[in-house]
This record gives sequence, C-alpha cells and structure tokens, in this order.
Amino acid sequence: MARSRKPVPGPERETRSARGERTRGKIKAAARRLLKRKLPGDLLLDDICDAAGVTIGAFYWYFKTKEAVIEEVAVDVIGELYAQFEAIPETSGLDATLYAVNAVMLTQPDLRQLRRTVQMLLQTSPQVAEAWWTQRRALVARLAALVAAARAEAGLPRIDAAATVDFLLAGVEGVYDHRVRGLPTTAPGDSPDAWARKLAKVWRRAVLARDPEPRTVVRASMAAKPLGRPKPARRSGHSAG
Repeated sequence: MARSRKPVPGPERETRSARGERTRGKIKAAARRLLKRKLPGDLLLDDICDAAGVTIGAFYWYFKTKEAVIEEVAVDVIGELYAQFEAIPETSGLDATLYAVNAVMLTQPDLRQLRRTVQMLLQTSPQVAEAWWTQRRALVARLAALVAAARAEAGLPRIDAAATVDFLLAGVEGVYDHRVRGLPTTAPGDSPDAWARKLAKVWRRAVLARDPEPRTVVRASMAAKPLGRPKPARRSGHSAG
C-alpha cells in the first residue's frame, strides 16, 4: 500500500516564498542596473531577463509587463532620494537645511540616470507621479514652515512660503536635470558641494527678501539656473519707476 504524501511543512513553504522574493528582487536589480545606461524606451524585456538570469516565463510570473518593473524601480529611486531629505535633522536651522537639500539634489552620482527615468515616467505613470508628488509635497511643507518661521523672526512680511519654496525647488531640480544630461551647470573647478553652498545662499536671499513680491524670487532663482534663464515677464500698464 502506497504511503500518503505528507503535507509540506510551514518552514518549507516560507523557503519557497523567500526564493520567489529573491527572484523578484533579482529582476528589479537587473532592470535598475540597465536603467543606469539605457532609457526606458530603449530597454528590452530580453535585456532584463538575460541580466537577471531568468526566463521570460519566470519574468511574467512576477511582473505583468516590462513597464511594471521599470515603474517599481522608479518608485524605489524616489523613496531613496526623499529618504535623504527626511534624514536631515528637524532641529537644523534654515541655513543648514537649505544647504542639505541642495547638497542631496546635486551630489547623487548613482541616481543621476535613474532620476532621468523618473522624470520621463512622471508624465505617463500615475504610480510614479503619485509617489513623486506625495514625497515632494512633504518636503515643500517642511521647508515652507522653516521659511515662515525665519521671516517671522526677522520681522518680515508674510508670503506664500509654500509657493516660494516650490518655485526654488523646481530651479534646483532643473540644475540637477542639466547634470543628468551632461550639460554644464557650474563654473570650471566648482565641486557639487561648492555649488550646493552657492545655491543655498541664493535660496536664503530669496526667501528672506524684504520685498515679498514674486519678482524677487524670480531674480534669485535665475542665479540658481545657469542655463536657459527665463526672459523677464512683461508688465501690463506703466512700468514701475
């Protein structure tokens, strides 16, 4: 009489689950390595499978499409970038925080090409866009609170601190994107750290300007964007004397 097969014990099931997670992780890691050299549109499913050492069938067991794994990599990159902002001590003052934010944005060689992937997917992937804007809103809110407190302490008029920070943050993101594309963003001999310190000073001048009107922020932000400076907006009616 044949002996009945014993049920698979719990620990073995856990081992199978862990093996599946490792395979899934290998696929994501392979896609991430490739995205440092290729744009999403240039990345083939065969490339990912070959780099991960898995079959196409195994790939589809864990991801529905090539785009799905690329989106997960992009969300991971967003989390890694903004985790560095969250690591800035809450007790840091305005100057230290402004420098730290700019330093994080400008000194990420490992994330440069991956950041470009993120920027491209922001327009097409709701998952990536939601992750990006959720993290970015939290950073803007934190910086805006610091700016509002610093202006109040200095006896300066109240401004829309969140809008001001958002504008300046977009400027340093533009500088970072120039670096991703290999375009010049700093003076010859300037290190990313030195450039971050310069940008932090520009931010301070903008957020603590006595004139709270947007043109003050625009003038300061232009100094933070060495390429593609916007033309001054025309005023309707007579010009100020």
